[in-house]
Formats: sequence, structure tokens, C-alpha cells
Amino acid sequence: MERDRPFAGTLVPHEFLGVESAVQSVMIEVRRGLYCDEPTGERSAGFAATRDAVKWAVRAGVESVLP
Repeated sequence: MERDRPFAGTLVPHEFLGVESAVQSVMIEVRRGLYCDEPTGERSAGFAATRDAVKWAVRAGVESVLP
């Protein structure tokens, strides 16, 4: 796993950028080859597992910052 490669940073709605300290953001990038056939865009056999892994990561991240 690599961090900040090939991209760094996240997307934050402009109205919160640098204004609201409670706003946190994370960007999760998933390599297309894990969940689809790149030439056709059709879901691959790995789609469900990739979806579930991302859901787990997002849920764990949210739960780690909520009171």
C-alpha cells in the first residue's frame, strides 16, 4: 500500500475549506482492475469484495472520529 501516490490531498467542499476545524476528509482511491474489466467497464468477480472492503474502511474511519 502506498500513500499520496500518484495523488495527494482530498476534496473538501469550498464552504468548509479552512473555515470549519471539525471538517475532516479522506480520499480513498481504488485501482479499477480490482473491481471491473477495464476495457469494457463491466463489473468483475472482484467487485463485491472491493465494495465491501471500501465500506468497511469508511465505516471504521467514521466510527474512529465520532464521539
